[in-house]
Amino acid sequence: MREGGVAVVDFDKKKYIFPLPGLYTPFGGSRPLEVCDLPGHERLRQHYMDDAKRRGLRAIVFLVDASSLQRQLRDVAEFLFGLLSDRAVAAAAVPVAVACNKQDLPLAKGGAVIRRELEKEFQLLREIHAR
Repeated sequence: MREGGVAVVDFDKKKYIFPLPGLYTPFGGSRPLEVCDLPGHERLRQHYMDDAKRRGLRAIVFLVDASSLQRQLRDVAEFLFGLLSDRAVAAAAVPVAVACNKQDLPLAKGGAVIRRELEKEFQLLREIHAR
């Protein structure tokens, strides 16, 4: 099935295939980019993340909801900290981009504020894990 020019492969995993003509394989020819939207439930998210790591994770885009960060700061920071300190992710030198959405909503935090708050939480998590 196609949805807005993007082939939807698996509705349960929210897996999408983007045809990118500029992405080439080492042996010639182009290869589509596969993007997987991980579910929010912790057990499911970890299951799909483990599957992505086994299949050769190439990059991570971590999306932060700027309008509800204050309520979810600890959970967001713990999950991102776990990703950044994951041995498989570090060994493969997987690039990680943190993006903030919903910044147009009232009471949403700006990128600099989100970064500062996440860094504070990371410092607390480093201290906890160092014990």
